[in-house]
Amino acid sequence: MGRKRRKKRKGSLFKKLLLLLFMLSFITLLLIGFFPESVFTGNPVVSSAERVNYLKGSTFNVLLLGFDRSADREQQMRLFRPDTIMIAAVDFAAQKVSLASIPRDSYVKISGSDTYDKINHSYMYGYNRKTEGEDRHQGGVETVVRTVEDFLGGIPIHAYLIVDMDGAKEIVDAVGGVVIEVEKDVRSNYGRGDILVAAGSQRLDGAAFMQFVRSRADNLGGERGRTQRQQKALVALFSRLLSPKGIISLPSFYRAVDSNIETSLNTLQIMALGLFGFRLDFEKVEGYIFAGEGKLSNRDGRNIYYLVIDEEYRLDIIERVFNLKVERLSQPYLPGPIAPEPAPDEEPEFIPEPIPEELPQEEQPQPLPDQEPDPAEEPEPETEPELPPDSEPEPAPEEAPPVDDEPVGEE
Repeated sequence: MGRKRRKKRKGSLFKKLLLLLFMLSFITLLLIGFFPESVFTGNPVVSSAERVNYLKGSTFNVLLLGFDRSADREQQMRLFRPDTIMIAAVDFAAQKVSLASIPRDSYVKISGSDTYDKINHSYMYGYNRKTEGEDRHQGGVETVVRTVEDFLGGIPIHAYLIVDMDGAKEIVDAVGGVVIEVEKDVRSNYGRGDILVAAGSQRLDGAAFMQFVRSRADNLGGERGRTQRQQKALVALFSRLLSPKGIISLPSFYRAVDSNIETSLNTLQIMALGLFGFRLDFEKVEGYIFAGEGKLSNRDGRNIYYLVIDEEYRLDIIERVFNLKVERLSQPYLPGPIAPEPAPDEEPEFIPEPIPEELPQEEQPQPLPDQEPDPAEEPEPETEPELPPDSEPEPAPEEAPPVDDEPVGEE
């Protein structure tokens, strides 16, 4: 009799514990949903004794890095670069998210050195600072984070999230594709070849999604156009994921993310951001791109393309996105390009003058009246000058040689 009572009490206690755990979990989710900022400490992701004077703002800043690594490229290259550099500034109080993209060719000071280079090369510098046996990848990531923080004038990066090309493709396929309004045909061969993604509103699978966000064809806006499409595609992806249909794909999405994304966010923070996203109006996500002037510069005897960021534009975007004013950066010195000189015994190659653009209709010169040819002079047969073939679009900018003289993969 007593034994039966003890068993009943034990079973009752177990049920009470399960119920208590369920209630605590439910309350935790409610608290996270209504107060998501409570699970974020606000500390920068890279701690250093030299970097204690961080500016404080109202946003939680996540650095999104898209590396140009894929299984195919691994057969040819050892070192890869973050070609997509985007900061997601999450303002919990204002219930909004802003995206700020830093173009990969931006000419910036590399953190921990006196060297100026492309911002996507900052990973290479940090990678090569580490010696054999140290975590060289982590060294590269930390240098990217600190270089971005320096570019932002001391605004901290609180977390980072990294994905490569194959991983992004798998994630898009895991949610069943993403619906995107494609404004213009995306073609191969820098916009001159076959159609890869046709214009119009359509659901893109992972392969088409990557073609949409990676093309740098001139007719699609070049590098700036690509960055704009990346922001648009990212918003569409999260909007799909947090939709009722997207929730059904959460298990496959989790598996894809778990195996393809590297992040400093913990599980509770990811849950908090997800719950925050359910209440977010994705149509109101603001996107910004730091802009400047493209220049060629002599780098070890080669002309390399850099983007010199406009300082007024930089200050304005930082204030809009992070609600903070930062100090003005000094204008970096950038050597001019080198002009190759022809050999003394060689004639310079003949370059025909460019064909003038057509004048506006009101400024077109009136045609002269036909004149009778002079019988005394026999006109020479006219020959059209041979024009050079259509120039290929500007190739992907050349990269500076890595510190350890190992080749850096080209896109």
